[in-house]
Amino acid sequence: KWVLNDTYPDGYDMRTLMLFRWADGERIDLARLHSPKSRWWGEIRCDLHPRWSRDGTKVCIDSVHTGERQMHVVELGECVA
Repeated sequence: KWVLNDTYPDGYDMRTLMLFRWADGERIDLARLHSPKSRWWGEIRCDLHPRWSRDGTKVCIDSVHTGERQMHVVELGECVA
């Protein structure tokens, strides 16, 4: 029903985590996360690599928006109901 996706960094070093529903083309932006190229680029870059939880209510991402490489869980709540 939903496709989970992310973007490359834009001109402001921001990546967007999003859901997209093929049936009607609806896009829900879940988060915009800072990913500074000055520190995290090339072989040490940190792509979001979004992945679903088994029950489909959460997604896990890799991110450096806190200043260090971490895994974060995003609760989807009513977004996918």
